[in-house]
Amino acid sequence: MSVALPLLLLLANPQPIASAPAAEASYRVKKGDTLFDLAEDYFIRPADYRLVQRLNKVTDPRRLPVDRNLRIPRRLLRTVGVEGQIIAFRGEVSILSAGQKQGVAIGHRVREGMVIVTGAKAFVTMALPDGSRVSLPSNSRVGVGRLRQTLLTRDVERAFHLQGGRSEWDVAKAKGRGDSFSVTTPVATAAVRGTSFRVTYDETSGQSTVGVVEGTVSVSEAAAARGDMIAAGSGIAVRAEGRAAPAPLAAAPVLERPGAVQKDEQISFRATPLPGASRYIFELSTDAGFVDRVAESFGAEPAARFDGLPNGNYFVRTSIMAADGVQGLPNTYSFERRLNKVSLDAPVPGRLNGHTAYRFRWRGEGEGEVQYRFTLARDEAGQDRIIDQPGLKIPDVSVTDLEPGIYYWQIWSIRFEDGSFIDTVTPPQKLQIGTIE
Repeated sequence: MSVALPLLLLLANPQPIASAPAAEASYRVKKGDTLFDLAEDYFIRPADYRLVQRLNKVTDPRRLPVDRNLRIPRRLLRTVGVEGQIIAFRGEVSILSAGQKQGVAIGHRVREGMVIVTGAKAFVTMALPDGSRVSLPSNSRVGVGRLRQTLLTRDVERAFHLQGGRSEWDVAKAKGRGDSFSVTTPVATAAVRGTSFRVTYDETSGQSTVGVVEGTVSVSEAAAARGDMIAAGSGIAVRAEGRAAPAPLAAAPVLERPGAVQKDEQISFRATPLPGASRYIFELSTDAGFVDRVAESFGAEPAARFDGLPNGNYFVRTSIMAADGVQGLPNTYSFERRLNKVSLDAPVPGRLNGHTAYRFRWRGEGEGEVQYRFTLARDEAGQDRIIDQPGLKIPDVSVTDLEPGIYYWQIWSIRFEDGSFIDTVTPPQKLQIGTIE
């Protein structure tokens, strides 16, 4: 179900005007409430009960009708800070607090006034008590403007400032009418109530983008009375001098061979090319929600390679960056990483027990128990085999008394791990013995 989400795109105005909570809170009177007690427990200054009494035309502050809605200016109400929590991070991630730089750890508490910073090849995800999450990819900065709850109404105000880079937001649907959630850049503010969306800000170009994955967003210039509606699956680019019209998000690239096990030393992916793509984005994570990201790649070609990924089950997400700088829709795939690499050495001639011999050696990389299979054939297709030796424990075979001719040899590496196996076979390698007439 779509939820209407107000989004004000401000022209060179970094203040979250559109996302600020309503100036007044609404409180439904409960049995036993008095205006004196409410002021004593929840107002910044108890004497301000008189303002509320006049505003609501209360005759007797000691007698409040049950279920009556009181209008109370928010500036009068006491608030307390709430905290976010770091739930995943990789690489160089830091938090700036009161001018001091702090390292992060899982469970690190994030409060008002802090700034979360990711370096190159670094990622972080923070969760809020209501289940909302923010994820920052590499080279991004987001400041925490407000993380505060109104004690009387339990409304929560959450305001963030994206200072540079990219951000992804998964916002839980608001529980109270006074709850607010906003993300501000120097040229745009996104205010939401239960949605998933992305916000970017490029400090060099001064451009901000918003891409809506779920929900509906209203977009207007600061002076406009009403805004355009951006449906889920649409995005917009904004600069200080103006904004483009909303447009559908670009389609997601389709991954070639999505079910292939990643066995080589380098993880590699290739997607089908898409028209209008300025860059292709590949992201890796240990979970389908991309909370714990481990790597990403940007490039002009629809392909990516990654080094140093341990064995395990992962997810890859593909998308493109369109010409207007707005990131398109994603496709997500699961894949297995099971390193099973075989490197071949050149055969070495020699002598063995008085016979001419050729020594075949190779090197295997991976985890778990391994067995090798060695084949030697007279044809490249491997149909006319003269040797087929499975079950080898060591990467070394010597063959004697080979007649002059052309041969082709291959190695199978079969690795057993966690009750399953994965195999890798090398391309046939040519070996010529003697002169071929």
